[in-house]
Amino acid sequence: MKETIVSTTRVKNPNERGNGFIWALVILGLVIAVVIGYILFTGRTAQTEKVLDGVDVQDVAFDVQYQDNAIKLVGKDATEDTPQIDLYEDYSCSYCAKLAARSDGDMKKAVEDGKLVVNIRSLNFLDRGQDGHSTLAGASADALAQAGDAKAYWTLRTTLLEKQEEIYGKWQADNMADVSEALGAPADAVKAIRDRSNIEHYKQVATENAEKLKAADPKGQVSTPRVLKDGVDVELDENWVDEVSAK
Repeated sequence: MKETIVSTTRVKNPNERGNGFIWALVILGLVIAVVIGYILFTGRTAQTEKVLDGVDVQDVAFDVQYQDNAIKLVGKDATEDTPQIDLYEDYSCSYCAKLAARSDGDMKKAVEDGKLVVNIRSLNFLDRGQDGHSTLAGASADALAQAGDAKAYWTLRTTLLEKQEEIYGKWQADNMADVSEALGAPADAVKAIRDRSNIEHYKQVATENAEKLKAADPKGQVSTPRVLKDGVDVELDENWVDEVSAK
């Protein structure tokens, strides 16, 4: 009896090579996605750094509340008995810029320590009825305050005042929107700044603040900077923040 040897040949699954090829494509796609994501991220970071170049980005330890046409700065330890002041300012006012440079640090600390509540009342009377720098800057800061973004608001306000000489007449809505966006402000607020849709609202706010100041002024005049405590003007000397913070 002869032994029969049966030769068998393994038939290779035609999908084996195909599956490996697909996985290679998947991995390649993931690598490409990571690289593109990294490039976009670094690009955005570089753009943000460029926009914020020269901007004094400040962390804050207070909340921003928007009420009665005022931007209220309130520290977490503030109570109903905490002294309050009304600060009237116009972004085109050089004296406002000087006051901010001199005392904003002390005022910010007093608010954060719960020793003072500040109602910032923005004005645009230096535009003399036109939609000028005062109105555009005021409306931009106002939009951030309405959004409740204390850091973005305070940083933009600080920039607009401390760099007033180089910004005045040069910065447009896009500049203010770009800075706000780079600071991480809410998209709706950035849009309101960029398309100037907050202008009319702000003009009404500024008008009512001007009327409030006129009513408090013995001669019915509007001027800035003005700080009022309990409806009475505060002498803006070197120690004014300490004086108004005292209960």
